[in-house]
Amino acid sequence: QDPLAELVKIEPKAIGVGQYQHDMPQKRLSEALDGVVENCVNADVKNLYIINSLVVNESDSYNGLGTICSAFKNSKITGCSVDAIVIGNGNYTGGVLGSVSGSTVKYCRNIGKVFGGTYVGGVAGAFNNCTVSACYNSADINGASYVGGFSGIISGCKKVEYSYNIGDVTATDEKGVAGGFVGLLAPLQSNSSSVSCIYTVGEISGENIGKFCGEFSGLFEEIFELYCCSYLGSTIEEFDSAGF
Repeated sequence: QDPLAELVKIEPKAIGVGQYQHDMPQKRLSEALDGVVENCVNADVKNLYIINSLVVNESDSYNGLGTICSAFKNSKITGCSVDAIVIGNGNYTGGVLGSVSGSTVKYCRNIGKVFGGTYVGGVAGAFNNCTVSACYNSADINGASYVGGFSGIISGCKKVEYSYNIGDVTATDEKGVAGGFVGLLAPLQSNSSSVSCIYTVGEISGENIGKFCGEFSGLFEEIFELYCCSYLGSTIEEFDSAGF
C-alpha cells in the first residue's frame, strides 16, 4: 500500500492556525504563492509531498517548469516526492523541478508523467553545477528533444550518484534526442565530474537515442568519470559524441 495515499491535499492558503488568510486579497495571495513555486533562491526544502496534481504551462517560451519549483537556484531539496502530471511546451520541464543550478538534490522522487518541449526529465529538466544523490523517476517521460528518464540535461555537475530511472523515454521531434537516464550529458570543462551507481531500465524511443545518454558533449576521458552505470543490467562501457 502506498503510504502517500493516506495524505490529504490542503490548499496553501488554508495553512496556518486553522483559519484562512482573509487579511490579504485572494488574487494577491494566489500570485504570491505561485511566485514561491516559480523561483527558489537560497532555499532549503525538506519532506514535501505533492499528489494528484496537474501542472500546465502552454507557452513555448518558458525556461523552467516543475511541480515543486520551476527555477531552483543555489538551494537544497531533500526527501521530496511528486505524483503529478506536468505538461509544457518550453525548455527545462521536469517532474519535481524545472531548471536547477548550483543546488544540492537528495532523496527525491517523481512518479508522475511529464510532457515537455526541449530538455525534459523525470526529476528535473536541467541540472547545472549541482550535486545529486539518491533520487529516482518511475514515470514515462515525453518531449520534443533532449529527453531523459532522469533529466533532460546534466551540465557541469560535480557529482550525480545512486540514482535511477525505470520509466519509458520518448523524443517526438523528427531528429529528437533521447537517453535512458539523460538526454544531453555535458561535464565540467575544467574540473572532474562523476556519474556513479546509476541504472535505467525503461524503453527509449526517438530518432537519436542512447541507452544511458542521448548525446554527449565534452572531453570525456580527461574530465569525466562514469562507473557502475547500467541499462537493463548491462554495464555501459562504449560511448561517443552521439551518446551511449
